[in-house]
This record gives sequence, structure tokens and C-alpha cells, in this order.
Amino acid sequence: MSSTKELKRQNGDLRHLDFRRKVSWSQALAVLQKAQEAYPDWHHNPPEEYRELFNAIDAASDAYARSIEKGLQLSEELERAADDLEALSGELQQEAEELKAIEQASGKQRRARSLN
Repeated sequence: MSSTKELKRQNGDLRHLDFRRKVSWSQALAVLQKAQEAYPDWHHNPPEEYRELFNAIDAASDAYARSIEKGLQLSEELERAADDLEALSGELQQEAEELKAIEQASGKQRRARSLN
């Protein structure tokens, strides 16, 4: 916090305090220390409504992680398939060029036979 106004907004128990007085600072410190001591216990043993929320968040996070992993696997498979298609395309292009060369040679032979 950078101001007493922010501190009062964050903690309703401090709204009635006048921070121009030393007693208010002592009371605020006591309230904040009590809240800090209670937090670790709350963190390890939250109320039931929060447990359900945390479980839902964990489940959604796990599902999201699985979805990302599956997406990465599919991406790798698509990359491999694209590489295979590119290699096949190169082979087919080479075969097509060979067939064109054979066709041109046979065309030349036909013309030579027809001239004879």
C-alpha cells in the first residue's frame, strides 16, 4: 500500500481509524498482524465454498494443460505429415520430369521413323 486510503479500502476494519493519531496506527498494526496470522491457517484450511472453487480452478487448469499438450502433439503430427507430403511432392515432380523426357524422346523417335 502506498497510502492510508488504500489501506482503508483494502481492510474494512480500518475504515473508522484516524491515522493522524498514534493509537490508530497501533490498532491498525494489531488488526493487520491478526489477519496475517490467520492467513496461513485459511490457506491450508479454506472454507468449503472456496475449496469447491479451488477444485474447479484446478480441474480447469488440468484440462487446459491436457488440451495444450494434445494441441502440441497434433501440431507435431501435422508438421511430420507436411514434411512427408513435401518429400512425396518432390518425388512426383521428379517422376513427372522423367515422363516428360521419355515422351519427348518417343516423339523424336516417331518423327524420325515417319521421315524414313
